Amino acid sequence: MDVSVVIPAYNAAATLAETLQSLVDQSFTNWEAIIIDDGSSDTTAVLADRYRSQDPRFKLLTQQRKGVSVARNAGIQAARFDWLLFLDADDWILPRHLERLTALLTADPSLDAAVCGWAHVTSDGEFVFEQYGGLTGDLFAAHGRYCYSLIHTYLVRRSLVEVVGGFDTSFRTCEDWDLFQRIARTGARFGGVPETLAAYRMRAGSATTNGRQLLKDGLRVLDQGHAPDRRVAVEHPVYPEGLPRRGLPRHRYGLACACAGYVLGGGGDARPLLERLKDEQQSNMNAYEVAQAIFIHAMVAAARPMDQWQHLCATLEPRLRAFLLSLEIQSGSRGLTRKVCLYFNYLGGHYAKGRRMRLSTITAQLQRGWDLAVQQGHKKTRLAKRLLLVILSIIPEWERRAFAAKQFVQSRLQRSQSQPSQDLEHHFEALFKKGPDPWGYTNVYEQNKYEQTLDLLPNGPIGEALELACAEGYFTRQLAPRVQNLIANDISRSALKRAAERCRDFDNIEFQCFDFMKEPIPGSFDLIVCSEVLYYSADIGKLKQLAHRLAKSLKIGGHLLTAHANVVIDDPSQPGFDLEHKFGARVIGETFSAVPELQLVSEAHSALYRIHLFQRTEHAGLHPKSEAVIIRQLPLPDPLPDHIASQVQWVSSRQLYILRYLYISDAAKQAGYVRPVSVPQFQAQLRYLSDNHYRSISLDEWHLAREYGIPLAGKPVFIVFDDATLDFSTHALPLLQQYGFDSTVLLTTDDLKKGLSRSGSGDNFPQLTWKELRHLQSEGVVFGARPSRQSSLVSLPLAEARRIIKTSRSFLDSELGIPTSLFAYPGGDCNRRLQFLTGACGFDFALSELCGPCTTKHSAFALPHITVTGADSIREFAAKLTAGKNTRHV
Repeated sequence: MDVSVVIPAYNAAATLAETLQSLVDQSFTNWEAIIIDDGSSDTTAVLADRYRSQDPRFKLLTQQRKGVSVARNAGIQAARFDWLLFLDADDWILPRHLERLTALLTADPSLDAAVCGWAHVTSDGEFVFEQYGGLTGDLFAAHGRYCYSLIHTYLVRRSLVEVVGGFDTSFRTCEDWDLFQRIARTGARFGGVPETLAAYRMRAGSATTNGRQLLKDGLRVLDQGHAPDRRVAVEHPVYPEGLPRRGLPRHRYGLACACAGYVLGGGGDARPLLERLKDEQQSNMNAYEVAQAIFIHAMVAAARPMDQWQHLCATLEPRLRAFLLSLEIQSGSRGLTRKVCLYFNYLGGHYAKGRRMRLSTITAQLQRGWDLAVQQGHKKTRLAKRLLLVILSIIPEWERRAFAAKQFVQSRLQRSQSQPSQDLEHHFEALFKKGPDPWGYTNVYEQNKYEQTLDLLPNGPIGEALELACAEGYFTRQLAPRVQNLIANDISRSALKRAAERCRDFDNIEFQCFDFMKEPIPGSFDLIVCSEVLYYSADIGKLKQLAHRLAKSLKIGGHLLTAHANVVIDDPSQPGFDLEHKFGARVIGETFSAVPELQLVSEAHSALYRIHLFQRTEHAGLHPKSEAVIIRQLPLPDPLPDHIASQVQWVSSRQLYILRYLYISDAAKQAGYVRPVSVPQFQAQLRYLSDNHYRSISLDEWHLAREYGIPLAGKPVFIVFDDATLDFSTHALPLLQQYGFDSTVLLTTDDLKKGLSRSGSGDNFPQLTWKELRHLQSEGVVFGARPSRQSSLVSLPLAEARRIIKTSRSFLDSELGIPTSLFAYPGGDCNRRLQFLTGACGFDFALSELCGPCTTKHSAFALPHITVTGADSIREFAAKLTAGKNTRHV
């Protein structure tokens, strides 16, 4: 096998020598290098000619300045060999790069390309952000969603590059992503070498750090991946029309966050990037993924040594927070800013303390150590060696978790300095300028709360009234008939303009724009109403000061009426909203109750908010506080509006309910000793989950929330099916989609290898074909692995157990083109050795024989679950979800 290396170079004299020397140092020698000088004005051509004179494998082409894509296409035309590597003039490859990739391609002639791992290199020569995609086989789904790898990590067939048309010269950036997306669209098969063999130089001002242009071109590549591409004559067998467009907003926002990192690291303002996504929303953005994308690309753009990163994070914070606030408003992902800042600061501290091994690195080392031990015959000592390596490797992981948990608690409880008033004003003005009714004031939940608030108004006539933070005047319009004169206040002029228009029929309302948290309260009032705004005080101290000021703005005998949401930080054991505030309704009520001039006269609670009515007494502190206030219990609308229910954290425990279904069958015939669940039963169960605020999350989401101490909103549930049957496809999946639940299906790998279909589990439960499985994958179904053997792996020799686990994963990865993260032990039996083996073979999670909810105590490789059968009534189904005890399946 011979390789042609294509190297475009423009004014690259400072770095080209290191790039070319990395080729000279290769252990694989059957290569040629075509250097294309793209109209350089420095000594690039002289340096390239020197290498050409010393080594005939180097060739030099020159052209006028035409751009990197034209230069690469010229190199492709000049290449003599069948395999291509594209290497930029400021990067390099490690000595075994060509050897390892060509060996893989030689061993498997069915492969069209091979790809390896890579790392960024700091200015002081340290390797950081080591990455390897980990996927093999058909990789169009990966290339359609993100830029899968760097250009010089690929070794690809020249004929395939030519078939798809080479590099598209209309791109200024992302031309490499576009090329390999087109190659993957042909159905090409990719192999992988899980080693860091390519280096990317972190260099300030490089073309890659042009965040605005990257976003423009990257969005174009994403759109092409989710639509037909006329440049590719061969249609993909599974995605002839490209990827489903429903997932496009998530990937577009993910790209925007990466580009924002480039802009922030380069010293710019990232907020204008969001203009390209102004018509899209993505309300469930993953805060950790956002933080990681911004952090990595910001550090790359800044191109500073690691010992400066923590200080750099502090200098980036104001611009980062400004971008995140805009991102939160535009995307609809509430609470995103706080969580991303937490993770971002953690990453800065994490790298400041030195690199630590990730779990994937640990398991990869375990696997390589195991292979070496088996090859050398040291089977008697293998367990001791592996246990020692695990212990030594996992210590940094526990340190990281402890550090992250501490940071989370501190961020929730510590008093931060108050933000300038202009920041709050800018935030709300931007929110209301974006469009009317940003919170949906007209929904049944808000209207119900308005009516309950008005019910607490004091009896008798009310003269002068003040409504603080009136927003667009929905509550103002209902309050005005109950008072003689009303001043309606807000910090946003856009909101007040809409409020005045809404209340134009009333002549007793005066609208005033000021920041009551900072500015004096104008006048003395019989009633002050303050709803959904007091938790914007910077801290408890500022809230106490504000409480005293509001009390003094009341006439003797006047009343203060407040209504605020329950916030998780107040009491994690109760339902509430996980909002970006330091306190909620409970703390607000307690703070105002402590003011000497105020007497709590009435209080009402619902599951999600509290309403308080205070009265100013004549002689402050001379009368004891009343303790006889009866708390009224308020009902909530049933059902809640979807956008409200989705924001509520109904439970505080970090439990996850894994519901495992053996079969969904319309016929409900017997299958062994377990009855399959009928379609009406399954629909009733999904309706119960939906009505009781359960929601689907992935195991990755649960694992991240558990590691970093972030509470999960709603009641998290993970639904898994034991077989990919025809009934699942025709009956279960439509119902799951109707009720908004995701699903994971365990594939019986041994049966699939034998080519069984339509008969794998008997005629009553026909299995799906590979074509049908890939279609389900395009519909969002995730797959896990389950060996078909019924006997336990515990009784097998470790080498045999490892072979079964490893081949299960590699088989599915190759066929599906994405990594398989979930494994189910046959019979559910497992021990610690099997758990280590499962992690070492590349899985992230495994289902055990335990029954019950997952908690923080459970290993990711011994997860409990709740088996659902046709014998369960809806009451028994609900009882299984509320049972907290873990037992073994019988």
